[in-house]
Amino acid sequence: MKQENIPWELIISKFKQEISEKDDARLMSWAERPECRSVMEDLNVVWKRVQEKTSDYTPDKEYYCCLLYTSPSPRD
Repeated sequence: MKQENIPWELIISKFKQEISEKDDARLMSWAERPECRSVMEDLNVVWKRVQEKTSDYTPDKEYYCCLLYTSPSPRD
């Protein structure tokens, strides 16, 4: 199967549980084809393993957002 035929945006939306009913129907229609079904099943397995490995992840560093503002200098 050619990579350009895989609806990556729909698959990612599905895994993130942010997919609309219309897009979900499109994805399921794509996944009904035998050559696509195996791709979707493999991706589901990988996604579940990633979730299992990261479900109790706690970052070892703290990050925070900071907006840095510098005023324009007349010398610039």
